[in-house]
Amino acid sequence: MFQPLPRRPARRPEHPSRLVAVSLLLALASLHGAAGAATADRKQPVDVSANDIDGSLADDGESILRGAVHITQGSLEIQSGVARVTRVGGELSRVMLEGEPATLKQLDDQGQVINAKAREIIFQPAEDQIELRGGVVIEQPQGNLTGERITYHLGTGRIQADGQGGRVSMRMNPKPAKTDSGAQ
Repeated sequence: MFQPLPRRPARRPEHPSRLVAVSLLLALASLHGAAGAATADRKQPVDVSANDIDGSLADDGESILRGAVHITQGSLEIQSGVARVTRVGGELSRVMLEGEPATLKQLDDQGQVINAKAREIIFQPAEDQIELRGGVVIEQPQGNLTGERITYHLGTGRIQADGQGGRVSMRMNPKPAKTDSGAQ
């Protein structure tokens, strides 16, 4: 059974550098836009907080957010220990979330919760993919998927899962029965 993430007391996020905010906005818009998450989230502001931020204003470089990293945009909620945002030629190249575990939670367009957790969550726009590594658990109403490495190809919807010496497991839940009125 799904356990909701514990709520932390509300705290005003410190304003990160413009580079970090823009990079995370691009990453999150791309990340959940193709993954079937709530469409309305893409129009919401991105709030970022961390214990410290070390970044660059150059078009090439890495910005690092450390310590209780918390990112929200609409229903999207990300928590990690470290977030590394890399830009090359002014374009987002890579976003890596690290944690014990890093977590991602969001509502889809039907209002259903999607949860993912792993030690590393890596978004690479050029490859149009998200890779989750280390103790991966993905939970959604349609079913669950666990393994040591799971790669999701945003453009095609293809998923590749690997147990890396262990097993990959999947549970596929039946669709809820429709009532006579057509409602589920």
